[in-house]
Amino acid sequence: MIRLIIVLVLILIFCFIVYFYLQKSIILQESKNLIKEQPIIGPTVVIKSIRIPVLLAKTDEEIQKGLSGMISLEKNKGMLFIFSQSYVYRFWMKDMMFPIDIIWINNNKVVDIENNVLNNFDISKPHFYTPRTPVNFVLEVNARFASENKIKIGDTISFIEI
Repeated sequence: MIRLIIVLVLILIFCFIVYFYLQKSIILQESKNLIKEQPIIGPTVVIKSIRIPVLLAKTDEEIQKGLSGMISLEKNKGMLFIFSQSYVYRFWMKDMMFPIDIIWINNNKVVDIENNVLNNFDISKPHFYTPRTPVNFVLEVNARFASENKIKIGDTISFIEI
């Protein structure tokens, strides 16, 4: 009789464990689905289905300032520089507080990438970063973003609300 009670208690405990595990799995899956289905709000660059919310730099003043003076950039976010024509633009790291990747874009294609550009800057001999070919967009993201997300030359870019 005691064995029967012990077996029933163990079966009951097992059932509760399975029930709570399944509930947790269902809740996790539902939250993942909600994250995927969240609407895009604001300007976004999409590379290989990776959505990157961006700040925009369109005016000469915004382009010149860029990310200079900002203490950091939120993870998986960036700044998109928009130019009216394709050209070999020069970028430098003046007043930058953190390292970045520079993704050079022309006609919705990645044409060059500068990985892990350090924020060391010497005004007496500044280093300029330029693409191999003319570009009409430049995307700056946190350092190592391109390599961590396997972004490479030739990847297609799409823009949302830009």
